[in-house]
Amino acid sequence: MKEIDRIVGEDIATENTNTDLDDMCSLAKKGKVEEVRAMLEADTLCHLTRAHNLLLSAMAHQGLAVDAAEHLALMNMEGPEPNQASFALAIKACGPSHDWVRALQILSTLKSTGMKLTAETYQHAIGIVCSARQWQLALNLVDEMEARRLPPTERVLNQAICASDHAGDFESAKRYEAALRRQGITPNGVALGALVSASYKAKKPEETLQYFEERLASCSEIPSATLWTLAIRSHVQLKKPQEGLALFLDALRRGVSADQRMLTAAIGSCKDAGNWEAALGLLQRFEALGGVRPDQVAYSTALQALQKAGQADRAVALLVEMKQRGVEPSPFTYLTVMLALERAKDSKRLFSVVGLLFQDCREEIGEKDVLQVLRVCARVRSATAVLFVLQRAGERGGASAPTAAVYVEAMGALRKMEEWAKAFAVFRAARAAGAKLRPDAYGEA
Repeated sequence: MKEIDRIVGEDIATENTNTDLDDMCSLAKKGKVEEVRAMLEADTLCHLTRAHNLLLSAMAHQGLAVDAAEHLALMNMEGPEPNQASFALAIKACGPSHDWVRALQILSTLKSTGMKLTAETYQHAIGIVCSARQWQLALNLVDEMEARRLPPTERVLNQAICASDHAGDFESAKRYEAALRRQGITPNGVALGALVSASYKAKKPEETLQYFEERLASCSEIPSATLWTLAIRSHVQLKKPQEGLALFLDALRRGVSADQRMLTAAIGSCKDAGNWEAALGLLQRFEALGGVRPDQVAYSTALQALQKAGQADRAVALLVEMKQRGVEPSPFTYLTVMLALERAKDSKRLFSVVGLLFQDCREEIGEKDVLQVLRVCARVRSATAVLFVLQRAGERGGASAPTAAVYVEAMGALRKMEEWAKAFAVFRAARAAGAKLRPDAYGEA
C-alpha cells in the first residue's frame, strides 16, 4: 500500500510541477548545478527521484564526480530512493576527471541493489576506465556485460578493440571486430587504427596492411604518422621494401607530417632495398621533412644501409657526423661501422673504431657487445686487435669487464691464428682475474 501511495504521490506531484521540472531540465543541460539545487529544495520537488536525477545530470555535465557520488549517497540514506538512471548519471559524472575508481565503486553499489543494469551504464563505466588507460579492467567490464547478456553497444565494441590493442590481445580485438561486423557496422577510425597496431604487435604483417588499407579507404581523416610507420614496417617484414618506400612517398603526398619513427622506417626500407643513396638522402632531409633531428636509431639504420652496400668510407664519415651533431652512438652503431671496415679489409681504421667504442661510448657495453667485437677482430685475423679489445674492456670495467665467455672467445680466436703464446697468456690472465674457467678451457678454446 505504501508503494502504491508513493507512486501515485509522485505521479500527482509530477503532473502538478511539470513547468518546474522543465525549467530544471533546461538548467541541468547547461550544467547549472546551484540553480538546479535551489529548485530541488522546493517542497514540491524534493521527494521526486526525477528531480534529484536532474541535479545529478547537471553535476555530470560539469564533471563533478565527488559531488555526484555524495548526492547519490544522500539519496540512499534520506531518499528519494535512487533508480538505475541515478547511478548511471553519477558514473557519467566521473568521466571528465577520469575518476575510474569512483565510477567502479558506484557501479558496484548499483549491482548490490539488485536493479537491472543497462548497456548504457556499462558504456559510461567502460569509457571512463578506457580514458584512464585501465585497459584490462575495461575488457573485464565488457566480458561482464556479455555474461549478463547485455549486448555491447557499437561504442563499447569500438572501445573494446582499442583496449585489446593496448592490452596486447589481438585475438580479443578480432573478436570484438567480428561482433561489430555481424551488426553490419565497420569499426570506426580509432578502432581500425587499433586493429592496425594490434595486428602489427602480433607480427601479422599481412593483416596489418589489410586493416591499414581499410582505415585509409573508409575514413576521411588521414591516418597518423604512427599508422603509416607500422604499414611501412610491415612491407619490410614481408620483404617488400620498395612497397614500403612507395607508401612513405604516398604519405608525404597526402600531407602527413613525418615523425622520427616514420622517417626511420623509410630509411629502413631503403636499407632493405639496397638503396644506400636514398637512405643517406632521407637522413640528410630528416629535419626538412619531419622538423626533428635524426636520432641514434635513424643514424644506425642509415649506417646499416652503408655497411650492407660496402660503403666503408661513408660509414666512417657518418659516424663522425653523428658524434659532431651530439647524437651518441650505441655499441651497435660502432659495431655496424666495424663490419663495414671488415668488409673493406681496412684493419687500421677498424682498430681505431674499436678504440673509440671503449673510450667514447656512453651506453653500457655488455658481454654480448664485447663478444661481437672480438669476432670481427678474429675474422680480420688481427691478434693485436683481439688483445686490444681485452685490454680496453678490462680498463672500462663494469659490464664491459671480460667474462669467462669473453676470455674463451679470445683464446679461440688467437689459437685459430696460431698465436699460441698469446692465447696461453690470455688463459693465464683469465685465471689471474678470477674468471671461472674450466680446467681444460685453454684446450677447448
